[in-house]
Amino acid sequence: MREFPEEAGCGIGGDYEIKYYMIQMHYDNSRLDSSTASIPSALTVPPRMEQFAIDSYCPSEVTRNIPKSGNNVIFALPHTHLQRISVWTKIIRNNAAMQYLFNSEKYDFNYQYENRLLKSIKL
Repeated sequence: MREFPEEAGCGIGGDYEIKYYMIQMHYDNSRLDSSTASIPSALTVPPRMEQFAIDSYCPSEVTRNIPKSGNNVIFALPHTHLQRISVWTKIIRNNAAMQYLFNSEKYDFNYQYENRLLKSIKL
């Protein structure tokens, strides 16, 4: 069983035997997205490249929907299928790197892990 900080999650109501849920979504159909969030699925891995970088940004159209109280990031889950051997994600604000969510120079798809942050990051 995973343990989450007290402030993690939100109530969904009801008197049910199961008290906790964790949702993980995988998108594999770029033609159909019935969620309420728009998640582009146009990431392309260049063929026969020994090394490459991909920069992704969260536009203001998305971040303006974050509540004024903010959202706390408590976990980071790197995921590259079998395409890469290293992967990292960092938060950049006002063109300055704030901190890494994760930094894995020896990423192994067969060893899926969750990087629990020592201190949550407020978005």
